[in-house]
Amino acid sequence: RSYSKQRAAIDREYGQALQRLASQFVKRDWQRGRGEASDSRSAVAVWKGVIEGTAHAGQVRVTASETYRALAAEAARTARLSKERMLKKGIERLQKAQAELLETVKELDKAKKQFTHLQRSSEVAKDKAADVEARLRKSDRRIFHTKASLQKLSAKFSARLAEHSRQLAGVQNEYGFALVSATAHLEHYRRGELPAAMQALDGDLYERLREHLSAASRAEVETCRATQDWFQGVAEASVQVCREQDLLLFLQDHPAFALAPEQRFQLPAVLAQVCLLPPGDDGASLEKEARRWATRVARDHKNKAHSEEGLAGLSPHPIGVPLGLDDVPPQVSRVKAEARLALLRAAGLDVDAWLAGAM
Repeated sequence: RSYSKQRAAIDREYGQALQRLASQFVKRDWQRGRGEASDSRSAVAVWKGVIEGTAHAGQVRVTASETYRALAAEAARTARLSKERMLKKGIERLQKAQAELLETVKELDKAKKQFTHLQRSSEVAKDKAADVEARLRKSDRRIFHTKASLQKLSAKFSARLAEHSRQLAGVQNEYGFALVSATAHLEHYRRGELPAAMQALDGDLYERLREHLSAASRAEVETCRATQDWFQGVAEASVQVCREQDLLLFLQDHPAFALAPEQRFQLPAVLAQVCLLPPGDDGASLEKEARRWATRVARDHKNKAHSEEGLAGLSPHPIGVPLGLDDVPPQVSRVKAEARLALLRAAGLDVDAWLAGAM
């Protein structure tokens, strides 16, 4: 009862705290677009699932606290109703069984005393009869006895001994019956009456304990299962969260940021395509340009490779480094240089030879 009462208070406080935490974020506008709200793979949808799951877990805990509170109240009510009734019933049954056993023990003690007394009297009579017989055989009449008186005394003791022997057989049988009867009664008390009295004292205690423990266990299992079922789906959706998916959803909801079709700078109408005119110096200036831009591309490539080797040496397990703003100008320069080399290659210059030499 004390555990259920304290557990109810703890679960209620914990559940309400989770609900207050979730309410702080539920009020915020976390939906950036219609597509993200409908796609469970977006980061916003997963985050929304986490917040709603937190609120759901809080509500489940509050519900569980009501279960524990009901268990505490039920335990107190049933204990008050059955405690005195079961105690009175059990005590009465135990006292009755012990009184019956006490009567049996008294009967056994009485039979034992009778048997012991008669056995002692028989032994005394037997000793006296043997003494008289011995004196008769020896003609030891002493001063106060004659032979006739000794014979009379011998007959008296023999008759008493025979009577004692006859009575002793019956008393011994009665004592044996009382002994086995008391033993059986004691065994019955130990195996039957005493366990029954203890069961009466317990009453339906273990049935109520079983119901109470089962209800508490079921409440915890249902609480954990409800939370697990909710966050299992959130966990599966969170694995699919990626930048490409969020970017696609963002572009679907904001067409202004969508990539336009490939565009090129407009050429004069008189030119059908970009081309190089042969200079008047027999191509020396074009070769100079090819050597210049091949050297530029090779230098950028070496710098990039050197930077990657340095980063790889910092960690035994190198990972991809995010692209920073400082990396953008070299990349732009390399792209422009490669475009110039492509135009020179189209003009017929051996750009690859200059690149191989520069590398």
